[in-house]
Amino acid sequence: MSTVSPGAARRNAAEERRVAADGRLASGDRDGTVLRFVASVFDHPGRPSLSEFLPVENDRMWSWRDRRGELMGAMLTRPWRLIDGLAGINLGYVAVRPEYRRQGVGSAMVGAVVEHEEQSGAAFTLCWARDHLVDFYRSMGFADLGTETYCEVLVPPDIEVEDVDVADLNGTAHAGFDALRRDRAGAVLRGFDHGAWRAINMGFPWAPALKVVYSGKPSQPSWYAVVGESGNGSVTVVEYGGPGDQFLSAANAVRARFKAGSVRVNLTDPVLAQIAGPNRGPEIGASFHRLLRSNLIDRAAAPVTSWLDRI
Repeated sequence: MSTVSPGAARRNAAEERRVAADGRLASGDRDGTVLRFVASVFDHPGRPSLSEFLPVENDRMWSWRDRRGELMGAMLTRPWRLIDGLAGINLGYVAVRPEYRRQGVGSAMVGAVVEHEEQSGAAFTLCWARDHLVDFYRSMGFADLGTETYCEVLVPPDIEVEDVDVADLNGTAHAGFDALRRDRAGAVLRGFDHGAWRAINMGFPWAPALKVVYSGKPSQPSWYAVVGESGNGSVTVVEYGGPGDQFLSAANAVRARFKAGSVRVNLTDPVLAQIAGPNRGPEIGASFHRLLRSNLIDRAAAPVTSWLDRI
C-alpha cells in the first residue's frame, strides 16, 4: 500500500488550488455548448436527453472556464420559492471534465455560484445529491435534510377505471400550490391544498410539465393528483388530495389516462406514504439526499429539520 508524504500532499493540494484558481465563472449558454456538455455527463441510454427539456424558463446555465476560455465545468441553477415565500435557488447537474476532476474545480465553481446568488439576494440554496456527494456539499456548508425515495403503487387489477380531467401546471415557479402558475384548474388546488408538498426535485425530467388530474367538478373535486410523466413508461404522483380510500382508484385512473405501465409515488410526502400503505411496491431507483445551505439557519433556535415543512 503506497503512502503520500506530507510534502507531496502539500504539493498536490497546491496544484489543485492552482488549477481551480485558474478558472473564471461565466453565465449563459448562447450556442448550447454548456448544455451539451452537461448532457454528455448525465444522459443515460434509453432515457430522454437533458437537452430535450433543459433549460426551462428562468434556469441559468453556469460554466467554469480557464484563462483561454476552455470549458472546465458547468452547472445549472433554478429560482425556488418556499411555501412561506422565502426566495432562493436550486442547483444541480454539476459536471466537471474528467481531466479536471479532483482538482478543486467543482468546489470552486459551486462556491462561486452560491456566493454570487447569495449576494444577489438568495436566502438559501437547495440541492439533491446521491450518497457519494453528500460529504462534498457538507464541506461547503450544506446541511443534510434526509433522503427522498420513490416506490411503485400496486394497483389491484379489478379496480374500475374512473373518468377524470387533466389540466396543465407550470411547475417551474414551485413554492407549494400558491406559487404554482396555473390555469383553469386553480379551483382544484384551492379546494385541496393541504400544505404538504415537499421535496419535489424540479430538476427531474417531468418537473417542468406537471399535470393535475382530478375527478368531479373543478370547483369541488372528489380527489386530485399532481402527476409528472417520468419518460420511461411510468408516471409519478408527487401529491394527492382526497380521501384515502379513493387513492387506488385515483392511481388506476392516472395510469389509464397516461397509458403508463406503472404509477410511482414520492414517499417523502408523509400523506402519500401513509395512504399508499399496504399497496406500496418496492422502492425504485437510488435515494437522493436533500441538502440545504442558508445563513438563516440557527441550529440552536430552529433545527434544520424545521425547513422540511417549508420546502
